[in-house]
Amino acid sequence: MGMFFGFTSLIALFVFVILALIGRVKKNGKAKKNFLIAGVCMVVFIAAVSLDSANDTTQTASTNNKAVKKDTEEEKAKKAEAKAKDEAKQKAAAEQKAKEEAKAKAEAEQKAKAEAEAKKKAEAAAKAKAAAIAKRKADALKISGNGDTSTKTIKLDPGFVVFEARYTGSQNFIVSLLDENGSQVDLLVNTIGSYHGKRFVAIPYSRWR
Repeated sequence: MGMFFGFTSLIALFVFVILALIGRVKKNGKAKKNFLIAGVCMVVFIAAVSLDSANDTTQTASTNNKAVKKDTEEEKAKKAEAKAKDEAKQKAAAEQKAKEEAKAKAEAEQKAKAEAEAKKKAEAAAKAKAAAIAKRKADALKISGNGDTSTKTIKLDPGFVVFEARYTGSQNFIVSLLDENGSQVDLLVNTIGSYHGKRFVAIPYSRWR
């Protein structure tokens, strides 16, 4: 609209200036009036141009504001999307870590359980073995019969040993502890008639019989 008034007033300005110049030449008394009208047309032209420029500036500012607003919304959307992706990534990493920790814990518990069972079995086996060895030693130390007899050379660990003897009869019953050279170390039993008893002996050596 401003451009229309400006263009019209510009044409009118040129027309009335020309008419004013013609009136001055002809001296018909209309030159002053035409110059005045031309001045008014110039004012209208300047006002129309200024108004149109202001409208353009307002429209440009509005367009720029819309563009800035659009860019801001796009940036917000991009930031929100990036934030959501980062949160999803962190959540997935946390879940994976939790799974790995749970797996490691289960493996550790299974390993500890297996080790405990293996230790228990080993202790039971060692206990059974020790009992078997003790039984073999005890069986090896048992002797029975009539008349004079002796065991083979046996190894006795240093410490206290219990000797148990049993005899049924009316004769003299003697039990002696000998060293590896056959020399008497201790007289365990020396009695006549039936006997059943125990003797505690301190063993300072490892090979007696």
